[in-house]
Order: sequence, then C-alpha cells, then structure tokens
Amino acid sequence: MFPGRTNNQMLKLIMQLKGMVPNRVLKKSRLANLHFASANQIQSSNHMDGDMSAVGVAEKLDVGKSQIYFMSHEVDPISKLQVTKKMEFQVNSGQQSVNSLKAQLYDSGSSPEIRFKIDQLADLIDKCTEIVPEKRITPIEALKHSFFL
Repeated sequence: MFPGRTNNQMLKLIMQLKGMVPNRVLKKSRLANLHFASANQIQSSNHMDGDMSAVGVAEKLDVGKSQIYFMSHEVDPISKLQVTKKMEFQVNSGQQSVNSLKAQLYDSGSSPEIRFKIDQLADLIDKCTEIVPEKRITPIEALKHSFFL
C-alpha cells in the first residue's frame, strides 16, 4: 500500500494520505528525531551554515509549542546527492482521505449494494491506517469488520 524503500519515504506516503503525525505521538516516539524537526531546530541550523542535512537527526525532537515539520530525505535527481526537504502536513481526521478513496472507487453506474461495500472498504482502510497507534484497529478487529461479513 505504501511502497517506500525507507522509513522516511514510508512516513511521507502515509502522511500524504492521513496527514501529519500528531505531536503527542511524536513525543512518545524514540525515532521521531530522525524524520521530524521543530521550527526552532531548523532556524538554528539555518543560522549555522544553511545545511539542513543534519536537521531531523537531533538527539531529541523539540516538541513544544513550535511548529513541527517532516524532513524528507531524498536524492536530488540532477546532482544525485542526498538532500533534505522541509515539508509541512496538516493534522486531519482522515475523513478527507476516506472521501477521496470512495470518490475514486465509485462508478456512476454502481448499484447501492456495491456503493455500500465501497463505503465499508474505505472505512476498513481508514481504521487500518490510523496514525495514532492507540486508535488503530488490531488485525483481529479488522477481520471482524463489517466489510468481511
């Protein structure tokens, strides 16, 4: 579903679908510092030498009142060098992604039964891809979802 080759690429793809990881989840993460940086960390890095490659690898992520950014680690297509790009995602409920998925799957000629199954599938995918681990359904719960009944 998310064909990234690295954890960083996977996070980027997940957040494109589901939105930014909430700060309360980032605070608990032991590896958030590898992929996220606060505005304060970026500003201090830019004052040093303008190189953002070290941003997002701080010992600890500064999750306070400062804006948090995703630091996308990519290969520049021209220079072939590793670059780090600051990306901003909005926190959302996932409803936007569910509606987008349903819109892609609906066919103007779909019967009400097919549309009902599409709604169930979209709901299942939304619950399986929940960013907050405590809210995400377990595999057992997923198998009991109405889509499979």
